[in-house]
Amino acid sequence: MQGPGALESLGDYAALFGPRAALVIDRHVHGMLGPKIESLCASRQVGLTPLFVEGDLTPDQVQSLRSQAARAAPDMVIAVGGGKALDAGKAVAKSVHRHLLTVPTVASNDAPTSKNYVLYDAHHQLLAVEHMLFNPTIVLVDTAVIATAPAHFFRAGLGDAVSKKFEAGQCARNGGLNMYDAAPPLTAQCIADGCLRVLLADGAAALDAAGTGGPRPPSSGWWKP
Repeated sequence: MQGPGALESLGDYAALFGPRAALVIDRHVHGMLGPKIESLCASRQVGLTPLFVEGDLTPDQVQSLRSQAARAAPDMVIAVGGGKALDAGKAVAKSVHRHLLTVPTVASNDAPTSKNYVLYDAHHQLLAVEHMLFNPTIVLVDTAVIATAPAHFFRAGLGDAVSKKFEAGQCARNGGLNMYDAAPPLTAQCIADGCLRVLLADGAAALDAAGTGGPRPPSSGWWKP
């Protein structure tokens, strides 16, 4: 679900899963959005147990979050924030085997939609890529919230997205396998091609809006052949 004000529907979606939710979030984002999220969920009789993410997602931090989640016995996990908070939410959701709702606050990565999450060691080096059994059940993108994030986060997201067309092409040309150990489908390249077309048509204008809090409509005609 995407658009300005999309966050307002969080309580409605959370109520679909039960009365108890684990809220995985960092303290900075909690300071900005925590009271609103708590109010939205409380309006639908959903109580929240905040689980705070601090720094890199290490095995020790994952274990701490999982222990806290087990005590809370949530009916669902709601992850709010940037890539690290969303990855932490995935680790918790996998542990308690509950549905995951992601609410990204920046457009710097593709963490909100994927089932994969990254672990780091104590020296901030990549340790492993782990996987949930299924993708997040609901991805709630409030574009007005995204547009408040600093431009350098969005610039990083543009670079990450642009690369997908070329990563997909290289994988297909060289017989590479996807994360399901299967040959990539032709639709993957079509999606990557379409993604690049959107970025070339609207990326510059979107970057101008980044940090202003005011999302803009896409230019007309980019979807036409």
